[in-house]
Amino acid sequence: MLNYIIWNADPIAFSLGSLTFKWYGLSWGIGLLCASFFLQFIHSKENKDSQHAMKILEYLFIGALIGARLGAVFFYESQYFLENPLEILKIWKGGLASHGGGIGMLVALALFVRNYPNYTYWWIIDRLSIIICLIGGCIRLGNLMNSEIYGKTTDVSWAFIFTKIDQLPRHPSQLYEAFMVFGLFGLFFYWYNQGKYRGAGCMTGWYFTLAFGLRTLLEFFKESAVTTQLLNVPFVVVGVFLLLRCRRNNKKTLK
Repeated sequence: MLNYIIWNADPIAFSLGSLTFKWYGLSWGIGLLCASFFLQFIHSKENKDSQHAMKILEYLFIGALIGARLGAVFFYESQYFLENPLEILKIWKGGLASHGGGIGMLVALALFVRNYPNYTYWWIIDRLSIIICLIGGCIRLGNLMNSEIYGKTTDVSWAFIFTKIDQLPRHPSQLYEAFMVFGLFGLFFYWYNQGKYRGAGCMTGWYFTLAFGLRTLLEFFKESAVTTQLLNVPFVVVGVFLLLRCRRNNKKTLK
């Protein structure tokens, strides 16, 4: 028992008068700030208007929030929300699904490109595939602070005992996934600076294939992850398709 990490984090970070700030909300905010910094860096590097970077993030945030909420409603708790439809609007109570958030972002970016035709869909989504890893990693740290999305019971020495759940040692699956996506950010950003995988859809293909493929493996350490694993499959399939498409286009270019 002494080898395990006792985890009893307070989900509330701090309060200012009547305002309460939770770690989960702060993790979203920190992720978006980091995304803003790197998106503006990319705009500057490629001689684009940096003011549009913030507009992209606005679309991204709204699309992710709506999509993540609807994903939780339809993918995980449809019966509950069918019986309590007004609860759908109470986002502050929690209940967001990353797969729904991903779909919401894709739709939001399509709307952005429609309103800003000087951008192409693939230009944005390829670069966001790098940045989204930062947001995802921060959100998983927020999940850790909330003692949610925890892992299966285990006897490994780095196991966490989430006292808000039970007294059993469990895999810190939130940290596994956070380390994974932060690592992918480093890899993708390195590729970007080296000028690799700049073809339309190439970076997105790598993101879908690696992020959702590795996540499928990490799901084996989580409790009740079968639904999530099934939702990963279409993203991996799309990712492989995009990589094959990029490879074919690159061969045509070389000819």
